[in-house]
Amino acid sequence: LIRRLLALDCDYLVMDLGAGTNFNVIDFFLTSGKGVVITDPTPTANLNAYLFVKNVLFRIMNSSFKRGSAAREYIDSLLKGGTTFRQIYMPKLMEAVRLRDPESFAQFQKKASVFQPRLILNMIEDPKDAGRAKKLRHSCRQYLGVDLEHLGIIYRDNLQDIALKSRLPIILYKPESVLSQAIYRLADKLMQDESAVEGPVDFEGLEESYQAADLEAEV
Repeated sequence: LIRRLLALDCDYLVMDLGAGTNFNVIDFFLTSGKGVVITDPTPTANLNAYLFVKNVLFRIMNSSFKRGSAAREYIDSLLKGGTTFRQIYMPKLMEAVRLRDPESFAQFQKKASVFQPRLILNMIEDPKDAGRAKKLRHSCRQYLGVDLEHLGIIYRDNLQDIALKSRLPIILYKPESVLSQAIYRLADKLMQDESAVEGPVDFEGLEESYQAADLEAEV
């Protein structure tokens, strides 16, 4: 399915992915190097967004470390010892991999370098909550080595509920509303970025048998 989607002749392909970290969601997210993570200001949602980015990195890692390599064996030993993905501290893990298996480390670094996710903070009610984006970006940069680009925020608007009841998109129901204008601004930002970044994972030869159940159980 992913290969067929990537072969489509179109200017833009937008995939609205569900929540969670099963391998389908992560793999569809990785079809582009610039997927968009949408979350809200609540602590739980911010934590889930952080864990999603972390699990995406593990997926990239899985595709970088060949079976039988020192890096793969090290990861397997951690998991067999009872360590969960959530407990793994990425900087420490990557330093251990670099020392044990420089080749696999270099392969991961190469793939991770094209992973450039973006962030949208949704459902903002208090302007102070916009600062949550800065904290989330800081956590991703410090603990995951990922620069999470902040595209912008969307304020909570009761008009959305009315539009849903009318079965109309908010940009058609009230195109001049604050919510609609925020959507237009975000769309403009996405369209202005003409750099097409291919995803960091090669789906042609990638196995799908990578601890998907463990990843999904984490969040």
